[in-house]
Amino acid sequence: MIDRTIIEAGNAARTADLTADYDALGARLARRGVDIEALTTRAMGFGVAVPSWGTGTGGTRFARFPGAGEPAGIMDKLEDCGVIHALTAATPRVSLHIPWDKADPALLVEKAEEVGLGFDAMNSNTARCPTPTPRPAGRPSSITWNVSRSAGPSGRAR
Repeated sequence: MIDRTIIEAGNAARTADLTADYDALGARLARRGVDIEALTTRAMGFGVAVPSWGTGTGGTRFARFPGAGEPAGIMDKLEDCGVIHALTAATPRVSLHIPWDKADPALLVEKAEEVGLGFDAMNSNTARCPTPTPRPAGRPSSITWNVSRSAGPSGRAR
C-alpha cells in the first residue's frame, strides 16, 4: 500500500493553487447562479468500481501478456485497487472477474477491508462455459455454470 504521508505531502504542496483555482471557479459559477458547494458535494459522492483485471498489463480470453510488477493474484489486485482508491478517493469498490479471481470469500472480504474497499458487480466469463448455447435455450446452463464458478468453499454461491 502507498504511504499516506506521500499523498498528503503531494497534496499539501498544491493546496494554495488548488484553493485559488477553486475560489475562482466558484466565483465564475456563482455569476451563473450555480453553487459550487452543491456541485462539490455531489462530486464527492461519485464512485467507480475498478475491474480487478484493470490492474494487470493485459490479455484476452485466449492469452495473457503479463508484464513486470503485474499482480500475481486477486490479493495483489486488491492491494493495487486500494492504491488507486487512495490516490483518487473515487474508486471505493472492485468488480471481481470469475473464474480468475475466485478465492475464499472470507479472505477476499478481509483483504478488501484491509485496503479500504468493497465489492461491486461480479463479472463472469460465460464464454468459457462448457455448454455455450444461444439464448434463451442456453441461459439455464450458463446461470448454473456461473453460480458454480462463484461458489465459496462450502459449495454454496455467495
